[in-house]
Amino acid sequence: MGLSAFYQKIHRGLGPSTPHSITGCDKIIKPNIRKDKLAKEQQKSLEVENGLIGTWSCLETCNTYRAGYSDEEAYPKIKYEQGKCKHLYFYYDHPEYGFMHVRLQTWAPYGIEISLNGREWLRRSLDKHGCKYIISGNKFFDIEEYTLAQKLLNSQLETPWTDVLESFLPDVFPSLRGIIGHAINYTWVLWQSEWARDYIFHNPDTVNYYMKNYLRHALISGTSERIIRYFGHPMTSSGQPYSISKPEVLTRVGKWCDGSRIKHWVDKNSLINICKRLLVTLLGLMACRDVGFLPESAANLDF
Repeated sequence: MGLSAFYQKIHRGLGPSTPHSITGCDKIIKPNIRKDKLAKEQQKSLEVENGLIGTWSCLETCNTYRAGYSDEEAYPKIKYEQGKCKHLYFYYDHPEYGFMHVRLQTWAPYGIEISLNGREWLRRSLDKHGCKYIISGNKFFDIEEYTLAQKLLNSQLETPWTDVLESFLPDVFPSLRGIIGHAINYTWVLWQSEWARDYIFHNPDTVNYYMKNYLRHALISGTSERIIRYFGHPMTSSGQPYSISKPEVLTRVGKWCDGSRIKHWVDKNSLINICKRLLVTLLGLMACRDVGFLPESAANLDF
């Protein structure tokens, strides 16, 4: 069965069954709609605790192959170019990894993106160990055994990623081998990764006491030279970036109902500091595949 036939099968409500009788594939008209929000709403309405929450389809840009006439070769050739096709979004509350999703491109080369959240993963791990905690959204406010939590987080670094990622293929792409055969396999690469350290305080007053000074320090001391050096750009002996590199730093400070955030961007990588007025302060480093780097202080990142 081809991927298009599998897609039609899901649309007719005959897709993979789940304990919650979730069938069919909902169509999303606008690609900028938050899919995770739709999934959260459906999870709440269907009271899904484990397994597939739902499947959505959306027309989005993709990289694909197309046959076209080549003036240089004087005959048709297969070209790799950008196009638009339907993508399938599978949202789960996985028993091992928590709330997550898989994005599948329905045109060749059938790209797959799998998104996992380390805190959701920790939540599921704590449940298995019977460790109590208080959580709101993506934030832990208290954990019964912090030593156990850190041990579980450290164990995530030893994950056999190829085995984990390929374990999702039978559910989201059952016609894989029928389409591409058995000689070709997926090559998995890291597209986006966030390394973060959370600080949990005993009461909100402690956070509020430090928050204003801490954000001011992050803004004033986060000079362009320091940020560029941290992200691995070469510097002159005077500590300035080379003029030919033309690096650009973008800094934003934002406030929300529950706290403040300062974020520094260099290319598509970012350094973030979030102060929540409730109990949590987060320091994070977001790295994207487009521009790789080795942080200047990587040896001291004890996350």
